Amino acid sequence: MQDISVRLGRGLNVKSGSNLRDVRDLAHTLYVDLDDSENALQVCNIITGLPFDGNFGRWTWIQGALSLAAHITHESGDEETSAAYAQAVRAGDAAESDPLKAKLAAEMLQRQLNEPNLYDREIHRSAEAGDGHSEREWRVLRLDQLLYLRAHGGSQTLSESELDRRIRNELIAVRGLNLDL
Repeated sequence: MQDISVRLGRGLNVKSGSNLRDVRDLAHTLYVDLDDSENALQVCNIITGLPFDGNFGRWTWIQGALSLAAHITHESGDEETSAAYAQAVRAGDAAESDPLKAKLAAEMLQRQLNEPNLYDREIHRSAEAGDGHSEREWRVLRLDQLLYLRAHGGSQTLSESELDRRIRNELIAVRGLNLDL
């Protein structure tokens, strides 16, 4: 957390993907590792107001902060704010103006939502090898994917209640691995 703070201490450049990643990582660390949802939401809000500008490299980190903010507000019972964050997550979904490319992008998005990569093999392999650090990294990626799915409205294969259950389980698993590291 200190490394991220030092990098962000130099100032925030919202055109820099690495700065946006640092903000999202700081919020993620606060929420996942320290169970500090209030400060995590404040950190998320530093970048959640940024609009989609067509750059998916930067948008990935903004979208991650939006997904986390949607989850935090959902957990606190603020459904209206959670819905606003979730709506913002979808800002880049219809960015393509060419009809053929838009159709292909929509099909790819639907496949991503209905057949998400939840890194089951990688997590299992790391756990079997006793590599807690690697397992934690894969589980964090899984958690990020679950938060995105939840904010995006779920999928045809994972219901909202199933996503909530998996997110809770993943938070417990990641926080449990923090004790080992």
